[in-house]
Amino acid sequence: MSSTGNVGRVVDGAVTMLVTMLVDGWLWSAWWSGWLSLLAKGLYRRP
Repeated sequence: MSSTGNVGRVVDGAVTMLVTMLVDGWLWSAWWSGWLSLLAKGLYRRP
């Protein structure tokens, strides 16, 4: 039973790390796209 518990803990850790990486990447790309769209709007507004 102890080995199964260890494997479960490792899998939980790996899944948590993967989800964290995915969420971080999504937030990062959303932040960048937001900034780029703001910059583009500012540049287009100039005469």
